[in-house]
Parts: sequence; C-alpha cells; structure tokens
Amino acid sequence: MLIKDDDLTIRSATAKDAALLGRWWRNGLIMAHAGFPKGLDITDKKIARDLSCENAKIGLYVLIVEMKGMPVGEMSYRLKGEFPSIGIKICNSHLRGKGYGTRLVNMLVGELFDRGFQKILVDADLENVRAQKTYERVGFIEIARHENSWKDQLGQPRGHIDYELTRASWQKMLDSPETMGYNGWIKEEI
Repeated sequence: MLIKDDDLTIRSATAKDAALLGRWWRNGLIMAHAGFPKGLDITDKKIARDLSCENAKIGLYVLIVEMKGMPVGEMSYRLKGEFPSIGIKICNSHLRGKGYGTRLVNMLVGELFDRGFQKILVDADLENVRAQKTYERVGFIEIARHENSWKDQLGQPRGHIDYELTRASWQKMLDSPETMGYNGWIKEEI
C-alpha cells in the first residue's frame, strides 16, 4: 500500500522497518497510551519475520507513516471478520496535536473504502481523549463503551470505546460544505 497527501505518506512496512518499529514498540513512553507503559518485549528479528509474510496470514497489515520522507509513526489494520479495524501511532511526540492524525486516518479510511469495505472499526483507550477526538472528527460513531475491561502491564484496570464508520456516513461527511475535504491524496499500488 502506498498513499500520499502532500507531505504525508502511508506505506506498507517491510522487514527493513523492523529496527525502527522495534525502537518504537519497546519504548514505554510511546506505547503507554495502548496499555504498555514498559513497552513491548519484542526483538527486531521477530518483527522482521512477522513483517515478511506472517501478518498477511493472520490479517494484520502494518504501515509506516512518513512526513517529508522521514518515518514518524505507524498505522495498521486487522481484519475482524469482514471489516478492518485500524490503529495509528504518531511516535514523534512534537507532531501530536497538529491535525496529522486526522489527515492520516482519513487517508487510510479512504483507501480501505476504495478497496470495497463498507464499514471500518476502531477502538480507543478511555484515557486517550486525543485519539477519541481524532476518530470522532473523521466521523466514527461510538457503539460501545467498556469500563475496566482489561489490565495494563502495571496491573491497572483500563477500558476502551468501540467505534465504527460506514462508507455512506463518511462520504456524506466529505460531501458536506463544512468539511475541509480529504480527497486530494494520491494512491499508488505496489
């Protein structure tokens, strides 16, 4: 997958990205919002092996986010039944809160709808208000709220919100005069 919008690029991760992903995934400051304040215990070798072909077998697709050609984060989508569930992580903290997340989510959502999916799912940690606002700006609707549904690495109870977005509701939002519009990205198949 390769999607471009001005200074932003979303591309498929490859085994060559393993060391970069490993640095991000082992960093507790980056992973805390996902419930891993100690980071993940994973090697670059395992990441490279998983990226080589294993992820496609289980329906997980890892993507690298670049700004002006520099990697700044990652996205993913996993098939849950017939629908994809997406995720995003902007790993450079100074880039958070500047609207990039909304642009990136719209870019990926547009690509997935173009691939024929009719609904997209996402969940956000109850404590991650920034992510919740991003998904809601894109048009995701809350469908369920789960309090104390799991425990993080420190044994602290955590919860999450399930969201969904249909192709029809996203298109309606894009067509509204109030929407800034996110139809300017360039898609290239690899």
